[in-house]
Amino acid sequence: TPSNYGITQSTPSLVCGVASVMVIFWVVAAACTLLGATYIAWSMKAYIRSRTETELLRYQEPWQVAQVLAQDLAQEKARLMEEASKRSMGSFY
Repeated sequence: TPSNYGITQSTPSLVCGVASVMVIFWVVAAACTLLGATYIAWSMKAYIRSRTETELLRYQEPWQVAQVLAQDLAQEKARLMEEASKRSMGSFY
């Protein structure tokens, strides 16, 4: 039958063409997903690194304030001890 011959000839190329398009689509979709996941991982790495640096600075600040206060207190105590020492030595002379 000549009329069926034309339909059967184009059917395999149509099926193969659809299959090829589906394969290409899924390969492109997988590549895009991989690139997206890589970008998200890179972004999170940069975010965590910057957050860690700021967290370290934030935790460091109270200790620096405590150190300055302790130094001020030690200097004041040393000054008072020196004055007391001078007064006590002055009373012996």
